[in-house]
Amino acid sequence: MMRPMARAVVVALMGVESRFGLAAVNRQKLYGEKKRVVVDERGQATVGGWLTTDGAILLLPGGRAELYLDEHGDVVERADLEAVDAEGRLLSRSESTLDVPQELTGPVSAERLLEHVSTSVYTLEPESLSESLRQSLERGEIWETTFSFTASFARSPLFILKSGEGYFGLVCEAAPLELVRRASPPPVVDDDPLSDDELDFSML
Repeated sequence: MMRPMARAVVVALMGVESRFGLAAVNRQKLYGEKKRVVVDERGQATVGGWLTTDGAILLLPGGRAELYLDEHGDVVERADLEAVDAEGRLLSRSESTLDVPQELTGPVSAERLLEHVSTSVYTLEPESLSESLRQSLERGEIWETTFSFTASFARSPLFILKSGEGYFGLVCEAAPLELVRRASPPPVVDDDPLSDDELDFSML
């Protein structure tokens, strides 16, 4: 029996689809992992816990939960939560973009990418790649599309590019920074008192 195909990033360029398998890139994969273990006086690994504010109870892992409560103190299920925009308008939830073809925009400039902050990085493994997109990525061009790993209220920009290490997808959000520059160059300050006057030979 054939195993179902793993979910993938699917993009479309000029009506031709390309499909990429994806795997998250994280610090552990890049640099390995170090784990600090606290031991007791017998050298046995200890277990972390949480002490209540009054110091009366020690909660071990699994002994606490985070809940959403309404104004009456009743629990609100996560599935019942709703999102609104800055004006209070109700937002609708968008489905995941995985396995759903998304139109590519571009190629975009490097400046366009630098206007964003990367929140996640994925290695992309081409499962089927159109020749035009392959050639473009080989030339170092960058393409943009939209991405949402799961159903959510907002989709993020996804930039697809290729380096010497392979294909990558950068999930981003707009940088909350605004470039600041002088409206005009600063005035030139000349410390020489004679710079703008005729030379006075009587001072020699």
